Amino acid sequence: MTTKLTPGQAWCVPLAVLAGLTVGGLNGQRAPADAPGSALTAGTTLTYSSGGREQAPWTVDSIHRGISHGGRDGCTRIFLRMRPDQASATPRVACRGGDTLFAWNATASEWRAERPLGGGMTLRVPQPSGATLNYTTAQVGDTTVSGHRFAFVRTTIVTSDPEGRAIRRLSERYAVALATALGGVFEVPDSAAAGAWRESQRFDLVRVAIP
Repeated sequence: MTTKLTPGQAWCVPLAVLAGLTVGGLNGQRAPADAPGSALTAGTTLTYSSGGREQAPWTVDSIHRGISHGGRDGCTRIFLRMRPDQASATPRVACRGGDTLFAWNATASEWRAERPLGGGMTLRVPQPSGATLNYTTAQVGDTTVSGHRFAFVRTTIVTSDPEGRAIRRLSERYAVALATALGGVFEVPDSAAAGAWRESQRFDLVRVAIP
C-alpha cells in the first residue's frame, strides 16, 4: 500500500528536525510501555486491506533489539520489506525517549524526533520540501489482531504545504510494538465545503503472523 502515504508513517515519511513538542497530558494518559517493534520477530508478516482488497504483506527480514546507537541505548534496528519484489529490506533504527519516538537519520548522523507516543501530545515536524507534519495524539487504547493484543495511541497527522495550507489528514491508531499503524483514514480538503474533509483512502491491518 504505497499510494500517497503508507500506514504508520514512521516507515516512509522523510525525517526532519523537531520543531516543537507539547505534552497535553490527556487525563494523565501515558504512552504504551512497548519498545519500538517489541512484538516483531524475523519472519513476521503484516497484511493490510484497503479498498476492500488485501495488499501484499510486509515482511520483517530481521530485528535487533537492545542495541546502542548514536549515544542512545535500548534501541531497535528493523529490516522490513514492504513489497514482495523489493530487492533488499529497508533498515530503520528507532529509539524511545520517554513518550517520544526517535529515528536515526543516517544522512545527518543524528537522532530526530519522529512522533509522539502518549495521549494529548502534539509534535510539529518540518519537511525538506517545505511542508510540515503536525501530529496530535488523543486516547490510548488496545485491540486484538490475529489473536495478538496491541496497545495503540490515536494519532492525527495533518500535512501542510509550504504556504501553511492543510493538504492532507491521516487519522490512525499507531502501535509502537509493531512500529506501524493498525489502521487509519486518509482525507483531503473537500472543495465543496470550506474547512471540511473527504475520505480518499482507508486501510486496516487485517492479519499479523508472528512465527
